[in-house]
Amino acid sequence: MNILFIARNSIESLSGGDKIQILNTKSALERLGITVTISNVPVPDLSGINIVHVFNPSQISTVPLRAARAAGIPVVVSTIHWDMREYYRAMFTVNRAFFSIKPPQYLRHYAVSQFKALLYNYIWNPRILRTLREVFHYADLLLPNSNAEAELLIRDFGTAKERIVPVVNGFDAAIAKNATAGQFKKEHNLGDFILCAGRIEYRKNQLALIEALMDEPYPLVFIGRPFDPGYMALCTTLGKRRGKTLFIDHMDQQQLFNAYRDARVHALVSWYETPGLSSLEAGSVGTNLVVTRGGCTKEYFGENAYYCEPNDLASIKNAVRQAWDKPKSDSLSKHITTAYTWNEAGRQTLTAYQQVNTPKQ
Repeated sequence: MNILFIARNSIESLSGGDKIQILNTKSALERLGITVTISNVPVPDLSGINIVHVFNPSQISTVPLRAARAAGIPVVVSTIHWDMREYYRAMFTVNRAFFSIKPPQYLRHYAVSQFKALLYNYIWNPRILRTLREVFHYADLLLPNSNAEAELLIRDFGTAKERIVPVVNGFDAAIAKNATAGQFKKEHNLGDFILCAGRIEYRKNQLALIEALMDEPYPLVFIGRPFDPGYMALCTTLGKRRGKTLFIDHMDQQQLFNAYRDARVHALVSWYETPGLSSLEAGSVGTNLVVTRGGCTKEYFGENAYYCEPNDLASIKNAVRQAWDKPKSDSLSKHITTAYTWNEAGRQTLTAYQQVNTPKQ
């Protein structure tokens, strides 16, 4: 079976959860004997392709999808969808922090950030919904990451239930197995600490995590590249004011898993997550998790995590305190390593392909 993955045009230059999902799903399928090619060009070659599989559809042109349908090639879409309206509205509130925190060039950052908030709320989000509706129109199957996301597809787009096959997100079990305890702490001269891994951006809500822990004694470590310069300026300025706050731009996956292994708590207090790859990765090595209630986190982690409201600093603080005070146990890692590996995601994806693949005449 020959599969063509369709990715956003910036997939090579800009990292993100979709890129991790694409690369690991490709590897898992190849281990199952499937041939996978990744394309990010507007008009890919469809010769010999059995199925076209689209990722992150809000950033994809429908041109290759129309070509696939015209050629009788089934189209499958990994939806990566959540209702972003609350998050986009919150940008206006977050931007007020430029006047209280006053990072360097805060007036310029505020003007740019307010423009982005207006753009996202009144132009970008409606455009995303229109694009998704058009992409889903060409799809034979939609592959959300959870049942909660599936319900949103039915609610927001009127998708028939029989066209939806949930496929889990996963983590790299081999890298997790090789994580070295103590190495990250030694390299950065740390004792116990709270880790937040992920791109520094409004949606990941790192500023709220810093604000919630301003008067708490816990060392706080952020690992991730900045996505928005203004938001990064807010976080670094407040982090410097707080003290005990370290920002690390980037690490390879093995170094990152070493950090997960050493962290006492991993906190991802985003506006929503589906369910958050860094939470899966941290939980796979037994680190206590603080996660947002937004998204499908409860479906993935059940009673094995501490939940918070992303817009409530007291809720974030209380969840972190509870996670910090509880000794690590192996119940979370057993839960994740049983249900949420990339090999499992690959098997579920292949099952979905088999529903729509028909031999060429």
